[in-house]
Amino acid sequence: MPRSPTSSTSALAATSLARRSRAVWLTAVRDPSSSCVAPTLLRERQTLSRRLFLYGVAGTLAGAAAGAVRADTIRQLTLVRPDTNEVARDVPFWWAGAPYEQGLAELDWLMRDVQAEEVHPIDLRIYYLLAMVQGQFGGQPILITSGYRTEATNERLRRHGIDAARNSFHLRGRAVDIQVPGVEPRSMARLGLLLGLGGVGVYSTFVHLDTGEPRMWQG
Repeated sequence: MPRSPTSSTSALAATSLARRSRAVWLTAVRDPSSSCVAPTLLRERQTLSRRLFLYGVAGTLAGAAAGAVRADTIRQLTLVRPDTNEVARDVPFWWAGAPYEQGLAELDWLMRDVQAEEVHPIDLRIYYLLAMVQGQFGGQPILITSGYRTEATNERLRRHGIDAARNSFHLRGRAVDIQVPGVEPRSMARLGLLLGLGGVGVYSTFVHLDTGEPRMWQG
């Protein structure tokens, strides 16, 4: 059914706003002094990342020994946002021995609250987790059903009966809900438990991963 001129105009305006917001976000990350970014998480990425790699967090899952990773190691992700048809293909988040901020900015944009069109820096450990999931399941794209959430979006979900915790890790950029084509949620959950790096929630069509205390539940 053809859209009315009003709905077409609204859609174009929303698209234009999203593009401008993305441009502002990418510019802000290149200039961390900008008030558009959350500086604490950006600083944490610098201090946290090397320690995690030295403890083997980003090593191969199949029994790789813990140890330092070569300085030229590149870690990258292919993520898809089905509700916006956006794809971040082979985007590096770790490069030349440090977090790669330009790649992180692109991934953070895809992980934004798409209802509010608001971006928040995602905990770097979430990207480590996703990279390990992707590696374990043959490099298939990971579908992001929920990343960062504003409080308003989280409350809206709760009002509609969605299982969204009032103090959800999504509010802090420390959680993600994912699907992998052809992979059962239980299989992804088993991998999450094996990693032991945070919470794992098993739902009928997706898996929740976060960087809180290791725990598991079924939704």
